[in-house]
Amino acid sequence: MQATLRRSLVLLSLIMLPLLGVELAMQFNLRRERMAEMHDQAMRLLDGVETEQQRLIDDVHHVLGTLATAAAPQLAGAGCQATLDRVHTQMPPYLVIEVMGMDGHVRCATDQRAVGAYIGERENVQRALAAGDFVLGNYATARRLGHAVLTFGQPFDGTDGATAGVVTALLDIDWLHEFLARKPLPQNATILIADRSGRVFARTPAQPDLVGQHLPERLRYMLSGSRRATVEATGLDGVKRIMAYSSTEVGAEGILVMAGIDKAEAMGSIDRSLWRTMAMFVGVLVLCYAGVAWGASRLVRVQEQLVLALQAARAGTFGIKLRSRRAEWSDETYRIFGLDPRRAAPGYQTWAASLHPADRDRVLQERRAALADQTPTISQEYRILRRDGSVRWVESVANATYAADGTPLRLSGLHIDITHRKETEGALRAAKEEAEQANLSKSKFLAAASHDLRQPMQSMFLFASALRPHVASERGRSALTMLERGLDTMKGLLESLLDVSRFDAGGISPAIEDVQLRPVLDHIAEAYLPVAAAKGLELRVRKGPDLVVRSDRNLLGRMIRNLVENAIRYTEAGYVELGCREADGRVHIDVQDTGIGIPAGQLDRIFEEFHQLANPERDRGQGLGLGLSIVQRLSILLHHPVSVRSEPGRGSVFSIVALPGDTDGSQENPGTQPVLEDGDGRLALLIDDDSIVLLALQTVFRGWRYDTLIAASAEEAIEKLRADGREPDVIVADYRLRGGERGTDTVRRVFDFLGSAVPAIILTGETSPEWQKEAADLGFGVAFKPVTPRQLQEALQRCMGAVA
Repeated sequence: MQATLRRSLVLLSLIMLPLLGVELAMQFNLRRERMAEMHDQAMRLLDGVETEQQRLIDDVHHVLGTLATAAAPQLAGAGCQATLDRVHTQMPPYLVIEVMGMDGHVRCATDQRAVGAYIGERENVQRALAAGDFVLGNYATARRLGHAVLTFGQPFDGTDGATAGVVTALLDIDWLHEFLARKPLPQNATILIADRSGRVFARTPAQPDLVGQHLPERLRYMLSGSRRATVEATGLDGVKRIMAYSSTEVGAEGILVMAGIDKAEAMGSIDRSLWRTMAMFVGVLVLCYAGVAWGASRLVRVQEQLVLALQAARAGTFGIKLRSRRAEWSDETYRIFGLDPRRAAPGYQTWAASLHPADRDRVLQERRAALADQTPTISQEYRILRRDGSVRWVESVANATYAADGTPLRLSGLHIDITHRKETEGALRAAKEEAEQANLSKSKFLAAASHDLRQPMQSMFLFASALRPHVASERGRSALTMLERGLDTMKGLLESLLDVSRFDAGGISPAIEDVQLRPVLDHIAEAYLPVAAAKGLELRVRKGPDLVVRSDRNLLGRMIRNLVENAIRYTEAGYVELGCREADGRVHIDVQDTGIGIPAGQLDRIFEEFHQLANPERDRGQGLGLGLSIVQRLSILLHHPVSVRSEPGRGSVFSIVALPGDTDGSQENPGTQPVLEDGDGRLALLIDDDSIVLLALQTVFRGWRYDTLIAASAEEAIEKLRADGREPDVIVADYRLRGGERGTDTVRRVFDFLGSAVPAIILTGETSPEWQKEAADLGFGVAFKPVTPRQLQEALQRCMGAVA
């Protein structure tokens, strides 16, 4: 009996302890996943608040900048108050505008109580004069207004070109509190905003005693440096939170934004589940040990009955013959299966009848296979359908011993109710799937929005180009140049964002062909030569063999262009060099610069989205930090690994590795064709359903001395051609027209009317390979919106070179 008792205790330990280890590992894994989810949630909350705050700052910047430029003569003269009186009717009630002269006194204000007051010592005024530009000040108390404000400043010049004063703005903090209070937040989440000195000026949920106070020393490290991170810290209300924050040098300009998630509240369900699991295992283990110590003899009898049951199972009947002894279940087993021990007989038949119909065949087949293979430990998870209609998840572990001939001798088992664990796992999976679906929907929406976003920008590009011949003054030409540079920057940012969305939505597929590298490198160098020259850099293509690679011409060009843009952006002196070489049976495309270099600790991060070196203030003129991220994604898509070698202060070399192509299949350099600078009376047929874009295209082509016919559809185009009587020299059509009409179909209908084909260009904001293949098969040129006049002229050059 003692030997049987010891064996039973050892067997029970062998069963329970591994199960306990597995369960604890699963619970800790759930805890780790939940913590990671909380960090992501806090960062997403921070992104939303930062975006709103930056938009608010940009709005104030726009108002002050407009006054400081367009209304500067009035602000410096006798019409100051009259100007602000007109402005006052258009200003929101939470914003007060004041104009200070160089004597430090308020000359005029939207709230006339401030006129004559001395504000020359204000921090925002001093910083604006020192910087000579728009600044965001700190939290302050406006005694005349009776409430706390956030201050801004923008210097303005007089008619003599010297600084004549400062336009200031005071933003009502109470309004900002109401604005934040209306923002829907997750349960027990907080938002806190402080100025660059660490003074709190907004918090939601509201905690009035904090407003105007400085951050404690333990949190002041968040103010300085280029930090944007998540930490685990105790908030100002004493609650431990997962906090996402961005310092005053990143994110929203000049302010610290913190978003916190209550850790205890978010982890409560996981912690309670862990403690319940521990308590359940300890309780079961204690109960089982006590039962083994108390009823070793009865356990032996039960085991004998189980041997009989297993013998019947091997015979295929799976019936239990009780003979003179009864099989026994514990009270906990009856409870798990929802059975009354006074009415339900323990044994195989009762267990099998309780299996859920969806799991029954699988569970029985697994049990038969395990017994046939003489498996010592049989572990299964399945559902049971109780008599009251409820469903429970059960984990069963059975330990079997066999005779030398394979006959089962003994089977002891344990059932554990794992319903709560399964529900938790299911909830986490559902939440993850929902988040992934939401992210995919966002990406698909951005990818589909490409056409609508590009249309208005297209018209701006074309009208800006058409406007240049009509601007005579130097000041006007300078302003127009600044407008065109701003449009170029906007175009680059939009293309980067839409590229990322198309990658996420799976909307980019490569068209692999043999690509001759020398024309690609020469074309890119020619395009970026003016940009490099403006910074005093030399941009050159290294002499070497004319190599061919297997790649997608457009996507490979995008990779190289992004690397060249990145090199020029981070190089202040010296050169940027493009080249290609062959090594180890592969072709290496190199972009080398003499720029700032990359620290070793940053080499793994430079390909992350929105990560930028030497741009802590998030200057939009330096891009969004998506260029190298897109290079990384394209390298995976094209199977072109990208490597980087760098030394801080000496420069960097980025290398794209591709498979060599067939040199006999290389194509002629398109750059050798002449540029069409003069239409010389040729007829251009322009087709677009957007009237503004159509008018802009007509204006540009007329500036190039083309005769033009414009139409919104195939029917209208054919009608215009019939009335004119001439055959067009070129057709330019938008890809997406009204009524589901496609530009490729429209051009073909025009060809049918003419009885012949003429050069044609399709304008589009889409980049799917299917329609590009369609355009290529038809021999049409392609120009991607928003297209600059120069790019449009290059497209004309490619499709009309033969008749130029």
